[in-house]
Amino acid sequence: MSDMRGVSEVNGVQEFKYFVDGEWRTAESNKLFDVYRPYDRKLYARVAAGGRAEAARAVDAAAKAFPAWSQTAPVERARLFFKAAEIVKRRRAEIAKILALETGSTISFATFQQDLVAATIEQAAGWMYLPKGEVLETNVPRAHSIGVRRPLGVVACFTPWNGANVLSWRAVLSPVAAGNTVIVKPSELAPISAGLILAQIIEEAGFPKGAINVVTHAPGAASEIADVFFESPEIRAINLIGGVKTAKMLAKRAGETLKRTTMELGGFNPLIILDDVDMDYPVRTPTFGSFFHQGQICLNTRRIIIQRKIAAEFLAKFVARTKALPSGDPQDPKTIIGPLITPAAVKLVDDRVKEAVAKGATLHAGGVFQGQIYQPTILIPPPYQIDLAM
Repeated sequence: MSDMRGVSEVNGVQEFKYFVDGEWRTAESNKLFDVYRPYDRKLYARVAAGGRAEAARAVDAAAKAFPAWSQTAPVERARLFFKAAEIVKRRRAEIAKILALETGSTISFATFQQDLVAATIEQAAGWMYLPKGEVLETNVPRAHSIGVRRPLGVVACFTPWNGANVLSWRAVLSPVAAGNTVIVKPSELAPISAGLILAQIIEEAGFPKGAINVVTHAPGAASEIADVFFESPEIRAINLIGGVKTAKMLAKRAGETLKRTTMELGGFNPLIILDDVDMDYPVRTPTFGSFFHQGQICLNTRRIIIQRKIAAEFLAKFVARTKALPSGDPQDPKTIIGPLITPAAVKLVDDRVKEAVAKGATLHAGGVFQGQIYQPTILIPPPYQIDLAM
């Protein structure tokens, strides 16, 4: 029997199992790891600490499920996708709160994620009917060849903690829609938001056992699971949404074992502002673009390039608007700036700001933090200087 949702409460703290072959399971070691709330560092949940045994079980389950799932009629796959989207919509407020507590996402961004998740799942339901091949020319008169694309098999998906819920779905939807089965390895910083919520929803929606599996792990234990993925011939592709450091390691190992890879990594996104612009718009745009989810998304604006003629006017308005952004508890609808994901992330940001200032950058806003809330920061690199009194 499957333990619906895979969660229980012990001494006031939620404890989560991992999800394989349609069942919620306790880790073979019986170990759990702690997940802390970024805002106040209080214990939020304990989650099954999986390892090699759990990963191997997931590979077996996904491999067994693949033949039947790959032959499932498009209309049936689409029906399951639409059912999952309806569940997301029903649990919209509940999941948004989980994101706020586990990842420090503000309620506004967390709610936005749920709407995007539901829309993306519904969009993916239409992918079942996309062309699966093409007609190819041959050297034989009046003869053609037909190339047909077929599902690969089992795909291992590594999902991140930032944009956790929407990115976990985005990692899974394409391979599953194409007829593959998947194993999700969510970040240990957000195992619930980046994997276990997805498992709850696909279970309720009625996806076949083994089609989608989620294996969680404690901090520092990701390599054990990755080892199983690379060692197993059943794993045909690696799908990563994450950082460059992890991508280099996975790409190297994938090359050694001839596994396909799909990787979405970080971005360095400049915003260019020209002097014929209506000033209110370019002030609003980077205020949101730079600081939503505390600047922890690959889509965030990283650098603003602006013509000198309007630089002083823009900077004055941008600084004023940035300093007015309310920070605090991400569950408060008024909060715009919530906490960074970990104390280590706070230290990294602070070290980089101090390094920039030491090398001649001018600090116009931020540069300070309390707890894990780092105030939105504006730096102008040398040799550029802008006199706000102009």
